[in-house]
Amino acid sequence: MKKLAALTLFVSIASFAAPTVRADQSKDLYLTVSPRVWGLDLGAGVSTWDLAPPLDTIFWVIAGGAWDNKGYFRNPADNSPYSGSISGYDPSKAPYYNRLDLRWRMGIEQGLVNNPVLPKDLLTTFLFVQAELSRPLQDSSTSQLIFAGPDSGDDVHVSALLGFKLDTVDRDPVTKVYRGYYAETSMELAPGPLVDSLTRNVNYYRLNLTGKYFLPVYEVQPTGRGNVFGLYLGDRFIADYLWGSGIPLSVRQQTGGISPADGMGDAVRGLEKNRFDANLKIINNLSLRATFPPLVNRNIVPGAYLFFDSGYYSGMAQAPAGPDDSGFVASVGAGLSVDFLDLGDASIYTAYLLTGNLVAGGSWTPISIELGLHY
Repeated sequence: MKKLAALTLFVSIASFAAPTVRADQSKDLYLTVSPRVWGLDLGAGVSTWDLAPPLDTIFWVIAGGAWDNKGYFRNPADNSPYSGSISGYDPSKAPYYNRLDLRWRMGIEQGLVNNPVLPKDLLTTFLFVQAELSRPLQDSSTSQLIFAGPDSGDDVHVSALLGFKLDTVDRDPVTKVYRGYYAETSMELAPGPLVDSLTRNVNYYRLNLTGKYFLPVYEVQPTGRGNVFGLYLGDRFIADYLWGSGIPLSVRQQTGGISPADGMGDAVRGLEKNRFDANLKIINNLSLRATFPPLVNRNIVPGAYLFFDSGYYSGMAQAPAGPDDSGFVASVGAGLSVDFLDLGDASIYTAYLLTGNLVAGGSWTPISIELGLHY
């Protein structure tokens, strides 16, 4: 079975923007380890039984946990969006809290159309059953918004995810330049009658559309030492819509699909993490990325990028209707990155909001660090 297809699938499913550092133990069994900042996801994929050779069939079981720092930007009194002006709450500290996340996922990805060029199927379908437990951890040293509002309890949900993806994305192993396109459509279902016995009033549905496009602009022929210079454009578009009578906080704060991403806050870089947890989120990320000669080892490749992020949100669940129920956000910025031995990327960037302000004041985020290249 194809090594690259299995590795790509696991990165999509389990990494949540963290690099996968170990994969593929044999032709038919794939074991993967994907670190998060303070946690780990472990996965096993079996491809012994291809249902329609030469198309891939991979059965996956993935489980993991993490201690994460999250944001909660709601007013305790009426659950309206928090703007930093409530007496007794420090806007630089009150929105942030620590959360324990445990999750598992199992299911199948089945190839539908073979790719004659790349070692992965062109069109695939997928079906997964998944569950997550999120528990906010209270810090008695400061007043925290989440523990005064309706989302302070444990968040437990079980759902099914099904969809299709079309994938031609490839990355040059030397220049680290991406090319190709990716399109995905999916639906997530957590209907109340099926999950009420396991969860706390959970009842929601989600539609997600995700697209990516990478266009090489300029590449210098690599030398014996490795990369010389590469330049390419990258764009990601996400449209995510939730509805239902019981939508958990952790679901509202993400976008869906086979590779869940941050919601409006943090998907638009420079905006506080998890801010604007609305039911409708439309996000676009545009980047111009460059890669440079390697450092020490030919597989340690530095890079730099410029970006323009934008988004629209609407429908702040459980909040009263008002002018803050919807809005546009946008930011610009620049960053540095490094690809480390093909195991993954780490990056550091600065961002400036073009619309609105941070709740603690100002529009500029001097430094932010993330695993991966954002998309």
